[in-house]
Amino acid sequence: MKVLAKFLLCLALLLPGLWYFTSCSKQEHIEREYLISYSLLKQMTVPGIKSFVQNAVQIYPALDSLPSDFQYDVSVYLVNYPVDFRGTTMTASGVVCLPEGKGNFGMISFQNGTNTLHRAAPSRDIFNGLYTLIESAASYGFIVVIADYLGFGSSEQIIHPYYHRESNDLAVKNLILAAQELVNEKNMQAGFNGDLFLMGYSQGGWATLSAFRFIEQTAFSDLSVRAVSCGAGAYQLVPFSEHVISLETYPTPYYLPYFIESHRRNGMLSDPLSLFFREPYASRIPDLFNGNLSGDEINQQLTDTVSLLITDNLKNDFSDAEEFAALRNELNTNSVDGWNTENPLRFYHGKADDNVYYMQSVLMHNAMLQMGSSAENVSLYLLEGLNHQTALVPWGVTTIKWFLSFSDR
Repeated sequence: MKVLAKFLLCLALLLPGLWYFTSCSKQEHIEREYLISYSLLKQMTVPGIKSFVQNAVQIYPALDSLPSDFQYDVSVYLVNYPVDFRGTTMTASGVVCLPEGKGNFGMISFQNGTNTLHRAAPSRDIFNGLYTLIESAASYGFIVVIADYLGFGSSEQIIHPYYHRESNDLAVKNLILAAQELVNEKNMQAGFNGDLFLMGYSQGGWATLSAFRFIEQTAFSDLSVRAVSCGAGAYQLVPFSEHVISLETYPTPYYLPYFIESHRRNGMLSDPLSLFFREPYASRIPDLFNGNLSGDEINQQLTDTVSLLITDNLKNDFSDAEEFAALRNELNTNSVDGWNTENPLRFYHGKADDNVYYMQSVLMHNAMLQMGSSAENVSLYLLEGLNHQTALVPWGVTTIKWFLSFSDR
């Protein structure tokens, strides 16, 4: 993912301060509804976590304001669980991080941003610096879960259904429920107190908001959403697409092909790529999303000049031509509409973001208020001078500190 590439490369150099081990052992099967299987991926010690964060501050000064009172060693598990997708029950995967201490803890569900690499899934890329930072929040006294999303990890036999709400919502919700069953396993010290915190950035911002609405509207009685933080997401996909199509150049041209090709191959769209993209790109796109190329590598096979990437008809007639009705419908179906929530919700966006225009967060914030949400509960934070990459760490640090303010540690 372009947004995180430099961040992850730098933090990868800092990981030796943590103690890791991996295991392939499985626990004996007991009857469960969501937890199919689990295995230990790694463990992190309190001294290792502190050393890692202290070293990372040298690259990202915003981390210096993270509280230093890490309390618990952390065990990180690979978890397999079921997700229904287009009439088939698939085995999905993700990670669940447990504090090694007795007590009942709140849970943070983190949704990561755009990824095209199979090896970069959270459950596969266990030395990834970003994931390590999020996983380290378990040391404060949280259970932390990160879904791979469909198309990665245990379900990498399909292309990830990019910005597909139904599969996203189930992947997030079912991992939370699988984590509840995991803490009930024998020999697990940590318990879940029912308090749920949601956070995500970029695609993860959209994924977080979508899952939040789904969880609220399906009324899981044993889950209490305490706070939600959405960073730099594209929430209203037709306005987002109209904005990108209107530009002369766009720095992340693979976003639109990723959406269209993944929805084509998963059966949600049937139009040919030639309707949307010029040659040589229309013929090239299917081979680019094979799970072996990063977003940067895919971008190098495309062009950032919008008029050279997309057809004249798409550029000029996207908003009203009948030939693009199916695409508009798919974008609208997978957008998140505003609703009335009484739970604390924050939107964050860098004002210099040229990947996802900050007006996406403005529009979503306004939509929430228009549907009756209180301005006291739903807030918008525009980060001056920060772009899609540089806003990431400040958003993450601010979010974790906000979640800690709800804790009775």
